[in-house]
Amino acid sequence: NISTNNKMEDVAITAYGAHVPNWVGIHLCPTANANCENFHADRIYVACGQSGAGASDSGWGIYQHGGQPYSNEFHNITPINCSRGVYVHLADVLEINGGSPDGNYTDLYVDNGVGITYRKVRSEQSTAPIVITGGNVSVEDNAWGAYAALGTTVTVTNQSHVRMIGNQWEDGAGNPVTPISGVYGNGATLDSRDNRYDGSGNCPVLTNFA
Repeated sequence: NISTNNKMEDVAITAYGAHVPNWVGIHLCPTANANCENFHADRIYVACGQSGAGASDSGWGIYQHGGQPYSNEFHNITPINCSRGVYVHLADVLEINGGSPDGNYTDLYVDNGVGITYRKVRSEQSTAPIVITGGNVSVEDNAWGAYAALGTTVTVTNQSHVRMIGNQWEDGAGNPVTPISGVYGNGATLDSRDNRYDGSGNCPVLTNFA
């Protein structure tokens, strides 16, 4: 449980053994009712279990929860075998920059927030790599490959605002996935620039975005 003006570097947290639902490696601001800000993490490894994760059976690597989460930064974050590698319940400017998540059901799950940037991440063996149910999120300069399932890389629901810039998909020729899709009628918007969707083996589903 971590709050304001802290720094964490070169840390490994493991929960090897049987998967445990609701296990959390790092929990930011679980009970804060005011500022919970300027937390900087660099070179963090969190293992939620020993093998691939399901949607809800394997816990969360980093969970940013409540309070007033202003201007936090996660650099070089590697969650593995988690149901949600990084789970953002709330954010007011959050930078996630760098890392090599592997074997998570979802690498990044966002409920709500503004100024969230997810960039320079290389993901493998994820089932639903990014799920955005609300908020303003920029997904930039990432790469996905060695997919655990042939589903959708970025799933956007509700009234989210998403920017996809300079991302790349690999292995799609023989294992096609859907790069990004939204839910019709929910008012989500998409700004898409300089992405290599051809590597996914499928076209993005753009018709459902406002």
